[in-house]
Amino acid sequence: MKKALLSVTLLATTISVTAQETSNSFMDGINNAGLGNFSGQIQSLTMSRDKNKYATGDERGDTSTLAFTLNYLSPEYTGFTVGAQWVSSFTLWEHNPNVPINDDFNTLNKAYINWNMSAYDLNKSNLKLGRFAIDTLLMPDIAPRQKSQSMEGIVFESEDIKDTKLVAGWIYKYSSWSTFTFEDSAAFNYEFTDVSDVAGKDYSTAGTFFVDYTYSGINKLNINVSDYLSEDIFNTVLADVKWEVVDGTKWRNVWAHQDSVGQGNGSYGNNGDLSADFIETSVIFEGKDGAYVRPGIWLIPGSAGGDNEHTFQDLFQSNLTPTFPLMANPYGFLAGTTGYFVEGFSTLTKKDWLWAMAAYTDVDNSADTDDYDALELNVIYGRQLAKNFSTSVKLGYAWLDDKIGSDDTQAWDARLFLTYQF
Repeated sequence: MKKALLSVTLLATTISVTAQETSNSFMDGINNAGLGNFSGQIQSLTMSRDKNKYATGDERGDTSTLAFTLNYLSPEYTGFTVGAQWVSSFTLWEHNPNVPINDDFNTLNKAYINWNMSAYDLNKSNLKLGRFAIDTLLMPDIAPRQKSQSMEGIVFESEDIKDTKLVAGWIYKYSSWSTFTFEDSAAFNYEFTDVSDVAGKDYSTAGTFFVDYTYSGINKLNINVSDYLSEDIFNTVLADVKWEVVDGTKWRNVWAHQDSVGQGNGSYGNNGDLSADFIETSVIFEGKDGAYVRPGIWLIPGSAGGDNEHTFQDLFQSNLTPTFPLMANPYGFLAGTTGYFVEGFSTLTKKDWLWAMAAYTDVDNSADTDDYDALELNVIYGRQLAKNFSTSVKLGYAWLDDKIGSDDTQAWDARLFLTYQF
């Protein structure tokens, strides 16, 4: 028996509703043979997008893909298991392929050896080597299209210490649903790409070393602090603090700071050194069955003249609000940017859920793009149609006001997911 999980991730917002206990007799028969656990999904994604001039051009693109995902986890032997995930996506039809949306791809998205340290009474500690997913704010385990983003390297994860979660390790390569390098931002290749290439550097680096620590042992307080050192690129320090002010109401504050290191020095705007900040504050009003409303604001302090040494760099498609779920602010991390938003989620019935976000982004960075304001609305509706079978629809619309001239633009994005899990 397993739970049917209705799970759709729009950009970096993961939404999950647990349905009834279900089983799949065919898969149960295979898994009961003692060869390991197999699972997977078949998913169609039909997508249409007309992006604004600041992103992929003002032409419309349409595509429909069908993807097969197969997961495998071996039986445990002296604490060791082997895991793998294969994803194959095929284009059913497309219009205007010059507007990149989704392509054919085949990838071994996960392939790892996991060592559980229960022999040392560390039942919740694991060391993983190979290709795997990490779930932190800057490296989230998300799958808004046909594959989840994945890392290649080594990671240690532990929850054996009370009220503590530790994630630490090193990655050398990275693959997202649309991995690209800074030199070729329109090319979606889904490949595992060196961290140095993702950062747009013309030299090799040792990748990214990271430690992410979460402590929840103080009453009504959750603290997450981390450090991500990308060798010869930049170092990112982050703090995410949630305080339950009163029952059902939390105040969340996120702060991150970056400094260039090693060969990364002198390679940002005007040949300067990177020194950038990201700040976000929001209030979370929680209701029943996971419902919530979250208004907030984020800002990127620094020069409004476009000096990139003050522009925050998002290397791994993080779960920070300016990155996702917004589609119409490709310069959301530029210095001189402020964003205001309100996000909400509700389980309408046992089978239906709704998520929405409205956002207003004020960009004031004339050296990189015309000054403009962006007003945007994104909505996702999901429904469990039958046992193991779900659907979701995402609709997004944005209006961009060019504050200098009269070249206002619009952008919209529509997606239909049909997902069968086995």
